[in-house]
Amino acid sequence: MLNIHTFKDLKSSDFLKNVLKLSGGTIFSQLLSIFSAPIISRLYSPAQFGEFALFSSIISIILIFSTLRYDFAIVIAKTKLVANTLINICIILIALFFFISTVVSIIYKLNTGNSDALANFILWIPVTAVIVSSIQILLYALNRENSYSAIAFSKVLQNVLNSSISISNGIWIKSNLGLIYANIISGFLSLIYLFYTAKKSYKVTFRLVKNRVIKKVASHYKDFPLFSAPTSFLDTLSQQAPLFFITYFFSSQLAGHYSFAYRILSLPIILVGTNIGQVFYKKLNDSYLEKKDSRKVFLRTWLFLALLSIIPFTILFFFGGWIFNFVFSSKWELAGNIASVISPLLFLTFISSPTSTGFIVLKKQRVNLIFGLAVLVYRPIALYIGFVYKDFMLGLILFTIFEIIQIFIYNFIMYSYYGRKYSNWRKKTAVL
Repeated sequence: MLNIHTFKDLKSSDFLKNVLKLSGGTIFSQLLSIFSAPIISRLYSPAQFGEFALFSSIISIILIFSTLRYDFAIVIAKTKLVANTLINICIILIALFFFISTVVSIIYKLNTGNSDALANFILWIPVTAVIVSSIQILLYALNRENSYSAIAFSKVLQNVLNSSISISNGIWIKSNLGLIYANIISGFLSLIYLFYTAKKSYKVTFRLVKNRVIKKVASHYKDFPLFSAPTSFLDTLSQQAPLFFITYFFSSQLAGHYSFAYRILSLPIILVGTNIGQVFYKKLNDSYLEKKDSRKVFLRTWLFLALLSIIPFTILFFFGGWIFNFVFSSKWELAGNIASVISPLLFLTFISSPTSTGFIVLKKQRVNLIFGLAVLVYRPIALYIGFVYKDFMLGLILFTIFEIIQIFIYNFIMYSYYGRKYSNWRKKTAVL
């Protein structure tokens, strides 16, 4: 059980300092995104943002298969030899993935030409996947060596380069794939920095390992490809599904408006929600272990977040179109209207997302799996109805309504679980 000595140890350790380093890099990167958004939004069209959003979604999904989640095990490896072997395994998998994805991309390109949005950038997908996968490997290797300053700086460097290249292309080169090129170049330069830092400053090893050792380590960590990879795939797919369906049922331009609106409205969740979620998780776990009424922790957190966000989200609900028109230019007024429609959903997400770890404390993660599968059913249905009636906003409204209902059901079930747990504890205490 946690006690006062735990907190004293925490204060005297480097844990808090390391968390602040990583948080500082993330916050700076997100603030840079906020300040650069009004400039970049004037240099690129919604269709270009739609293509970039589709590109990013594909990368985030296929990334899981490039290493089969063996990169996750690098941090927890007991020895440097095991960590180095895991890096070898990841490199082999990435090389195999690059070969297969390149062949598939070339075949797709030859068969379709430039007939759809995917064909415009599909040849860049294998290269980008290799870059991003390699970055992930190095980040985990540096995390193992407690190199938090290097990790934080790499995030800032990549974000600064991404924004700078995006703006430079929009002003001078004017390539239609400027956002994608900026993402690739900034990622590649960040990869070079991470590789140099890992090898020179922190002595991360990249030596070749014998096949029998590779097989032994791969077998020892087989749970990562068998369980972690499928779970991550389902989670990522459910998050990216709306963008795919909007692109498929409607157009990349509408996907661009949606992704831009969602990106802007999600920034408070990234900046505030993540940190509050960490604090909530600890408080809830403490309350649960002490057999207190944990529902109070939920109510206090929900109330605090509601009071914090209700005014800005209400303003967006009524004036989203005007705000986006003024801040990001007139071509993004539709994105502002989309922001108005989904603002109630993002408001509830902002409130409930930090408390979503409640089922983890109860060790009932399967409930999350059930809801994850449900998401893959009702999201396409909502957008398909809009497609049938040729009304994107109708589909988006239904999508928002279904999501809100899901959030209420999810939190009601979780809240009820804690209520029953507390009642059972009180009954046992009364009997004693």
